[in-house]
Amino acid sequence: MRKKINLTQKISPGDCERILCGVELDDALFVSIDCVGGRVSEAIRMAHIMSCVDTHVHVEYRCDSSALFFLLDMKKRTCTKHARFLFHLPRNVSDGSVNMESAEANAALIAEYSRLSKEECLNMFKKNLTLLPDQMRRIGLIDEII
Repeated sequence: MRKKINLTQKISPGDCERILCGVELDDALFVSIDCVGGRVSEAIRMAHIMSCVDTHVHVEYRCDSSALFFLLDMKKRTCTKHARFLFHLPRNVSDGSVNMESAEANAALIAEYSRLSKEECLNMFKKNLTLLPDQMRRIGLIDEII
């Protein structure tokens, strides 16, 4: 039986400990996502822990911004036909300015787990692109649309 985790709120500091508290290496997780994103560093920490166990990630409707990191290196990645995936440039929390250093690092990470190059990822960020499920499957970030 898989432990179910619902990610429906903006990702904030402390979420990793709060949401993944008690997850063991032999656990199986089902992570349901309908999330606008949030703190990138927290999303990456959570995704790393989830990738160490048998995790099925399923996107119900929204998977925006930093929530995209939950699609990297997971055992199974599915979504509904209504799901939408937003790629955009990261912004500094302090002043809202674009953080190109983070954009480059995020693009490299997504490129590592997709069929996209780092440059293609950066261009998607700059265009504020929203992708559909078929597009996500083609680039290798979704395994199945259900």
